[in-house]
Amino acid sequence: DAVHVSVAVRNDGAMAADEVVQLYVGCPGLAAERPLKSLRAFRRVTLAPGETRIVDLAVKRADLAWRNPETHRWEEEKGFYC
Repeated sequence: DAVHVSVAVRNDGAMAADEVVQLYVGCPGLAAERPLKSLRAFRRVTLAPGETRIVDLAVKRADLAWRNPETHRWEEEKGFYC
């Protein structure tokens, strides 16, 4: 019950460096007014010079739900998430 995303991150610099890979999710926004995109996952990675690493991020379906004030329940909105 999660959405998994993988991305390749490369350090093209001459020194070791840290990078924070961030995953933002855009919700349909039809049932409730919400931000265009929200941070839902992130991971900090340390890369040596010239190193490439695949970073995997996961977002639980429950983290995409919104609280409906009329029903007092967490609901998952139907539609296209980007």
